[in-house]
Amino acid sequence: MVLPLRVIRIPLGLSSNGAPIDFSDASLSSPIAVGYIARDQWIDQMDYVPAVVAGDDDLVLEAGEIFSITLDLTVDCSKCQVAAGETFTVELMPDDGSSYLVIERTLPAQLGAGTIIVD
Repeated sequence: MVLPLRVIRIPLGLSSNGAPIDFSDASLSSPIAVGYIARDQWIDQMDYVPAVVAGDDDLVLEAGEIFSITLDLTVDCSKCQVAAGETFTVELMPDDGSSYLVIERTLPAQLGAGTIIVD
């Protein structure tokens, strides 16, 4: 069964010696670019919504804090589809040339229209 993938939510934290990351500008001009790859779709810059899960409310991810970023594929990729058992990739790329994060996930073997996957 092929379904449109609507929302991806990714939890984030820093490694013990990681530098703070500023998520206060979540627009396409943000210092953090977010890309999405699945099947034949590739989007190199997507809007995202950052949220503080644990920590202060300044939208700068610092040591000991947990954030989540949410990608709304209905806005940036309304025809993005992925089938049960297929893999998609999300990349977070700072524009300062520092290392970036690649998150690859495989959907469960069976999906329904209302399936919610918690990672």
